[in-house]
Amino acid sequence: MCSSSLLISALPAIRQRIEGAERILKADIARKKKLLADRAATPAPSMTELALQQARDTLERLAVDARQLRRWQRDAMTDAERIEIARLLVIIPDIRPLIQRQIALATELDTRARTGAIFPRKKWRH
Repeated sequence: MCSSSLLISALPAIRQRIEGAERILKADIARKKKLLADRAATPAPSMTELALQQARDTLERLAVDARQLRRWQRDAMTDAERIEIARLLVIIPDIRPLIQRQIALATELDTRARTGAIFPRKKWRH
C-alpha cells in the first residue's frame, strides 16, 4: 500500500475537527466573554494558562491540517476525496479568526488571573 493512501485515511479525523470547530469555538468565545464581563470573576491562573495553551494548540493544529489538505490536493485520489478536501479548505479561513479571537480572550483572562488587573472591554466583531 502506498504511503499517500495511508495519509488520506486521516481525512475523516480532519473533517471532524474542521466541521465541528465553528460551533465549539463560538460557544467557547461566548463563555469567555461572560467571564470577562463579570468584574468580580478571577479564574485560577492554572485554568487560564491551560485555556490559553489549548487555544494556541488549536491554531497550530488548524495550520497543520490545512498544510496536509493542500499536500493531498497534489496526490492522486478519488473525485469524492478531492471534493471533500476542497470543501474543507474553504471552511478553514472562517475558523482561523475565531481561534485568534479565542486566543485574545484567553490572554485577557490569563492576565486577569495572574495580575488581578481588569481592563476595559474592547468592542470585538466575529
